[in-house]
Amino acid sequence: MRQSSTFFPRSSPDFDRLEAEVARFWDLSAGQPSPTGFPLNSARATVVAGSGFQQFFMVERHFGPVVAALARQFGDETVSAVVVRPSPETFRAEVGAYPGFCLPAAGIETSWGTAVREPFSGEEIDALVYQADTMAAVGSSGAWGAWSDRNWSIGWIATSRPERVDLFGTEVDFYSLPETFEYFARPPNFLTREELQRTVQQEFADLPTLHRP
Repeated sequence: MRQSSTFFPRSSPDFDRLEAEVARFWDLSAGQPSPTGFPLNSARATVVAGSGFQQFFMVERHFGPVVAALARQFGDETVSAVVVRPSPETFRAEVGAYPGFCLPAAGIETSWGTAVREPFSGEEIDALVYQADTMAAVGSSGAWGAWSDRNWSIGWIATSRPERVDLFGTEVDFYSLPETFEYFARPPNFLTREELQRTVQQEFADLPTLHRP
């Protein structure tokens, strides 16, 4: 989507277009990563970074610099994001708004934090930082996307051009992650959420960090 200012969808057609933008990269019907893999619609993309340290980073202010770095590296004009869970229908019914936004890449380092705290109904509690369980985002280049899940306390970044990703200097603890979700939840011993969190933390502790100390 081409936007010169922050865009919040105000109608079903507007939200449908926003969802379609994000769905170019992510399979929004998947709900969350599963033992069969990540919900990627982009066949060429691979997961290159993950954060599993009790932080739902897409609704945190410190994700703004991460988005800014990715947008700069891939030449994005905008970044679009939508809530996957709760479902947009549920969010609409309970909050009275459409859960998503599109931001110009210029200034996104700070505008991201403002957008996730937008009080949709005038009440602070209705902001995405409090209401979103799962979010997905994509740059307008279509070359990268981000996915995070509050219930699993895990977030991921995927890209079709992994050699371009450089998250040095950001405040989020991303780690190299060439393995897919099956690495953490392969049969026959599918992991519970708590087991997955412990496993991710243990495995990430031995992987090279993507940001300098």
